[in-house]
Amino acid sequence: MGSHTEKDLYKLLGVDPFASQEEIKKAFRKLAREKHPDKNPQNVESRLHFESISKAYKTLTDPDKRAAYDRTWVRPKETHHAVSWKNALGAFMHQLKDNAGPWPKRGKDLLYNLHINVLDALYGGRFEIQKLGVSVDLPAGITSGDKLRLARFGESGQAGGPPGDLMVIVHIENHPYLSRQGDDLICMRPIPFTIASLGGRIQVPASGGTACITIPPGSKTGDTFRLPGRGFDSQKNKTRGDLVIEIQPEPPKDMTDATTKLLEAFAHAAQRHNFPETRRFETMMHTWSVTRVDPSDKT
Repeated sequence: MGSHTEKDLYKLLGVDPFASQEEIKKAFRKLAREKHPDKNPQNVESRLHFESISKAYKTLTDPDKRAAYDRTWVRPKETHHAVSWKNALGAFMHQLKDNAGPWPKRGKDLLYNLHINVLDALYGGRFEIQKLGVSVDLPAGITSGDKLRLARFGESGQAGGPPGDLMVIVHIENHPYLSRQGDDLICMRPIPFTIASLGGRIQVPASGGTACITIPPGSKTGDTFRLPGRGFDSQKNKTRGDLVIEIQPEPPKDMTDATTKLLEAFAHAAQRHNFPETRRFETMMHTWSVTRVDPSDKT
């Protein structure tokens, strides 16, 4: 029995001093199946051997007991006043592994959906992401779906590892008057019907600020005006799209007595030939009514 208790516990289990916990467990299970007393009930030596490997297993799988064993254990062939260099190295490596802790790990990247309007995309600029405490600079002409990476603004790393990145995905929301077609800026511009009739100057958003255009007298709904190079900056090259303005004449919402009288006077004074589209449509209606008689109409 004494010969077993003095043996090298690592050698007893058939592992080296640098063996991991999993390697020690695997070696013990194999020996336990081979040396279990139930397989050799009459063999005292087998029982003592099983007790020895069980003791070795309990010692080497307990971190504190293993560290103490590595510090104090001496091979039988060596003096009782010195620890072999292999045991010392094994103890050192084991303690180094225990004290090292987890390896540094980079933090995860984060995604953030940034919603902006058409003018934001036209002009660009700095936008604050308040919930994350960061700001992002958007270039003029940015398109929906573009992504910007902010280095080291993601999740914190583990065990001293670096933080991840923040990926900002741009989404351009619909606008009631402005839209984008390629690199062209399309502006549906409401104007007073008086400007459409009499002419005048109007202001519209454009790259670099605003632009003014002159509306000629007699303009109508759907008339368009193009300003070259006043649209979106292209993200593919150094060109710039156009600004296309489509006017939409608007009648007054509220009529006062004074404006009503003025419009009535205008209607009375205006000649029919001043409204060519109206005359063209009414001519079409007259032709259609003459050539087609509704049999259900008894009048």
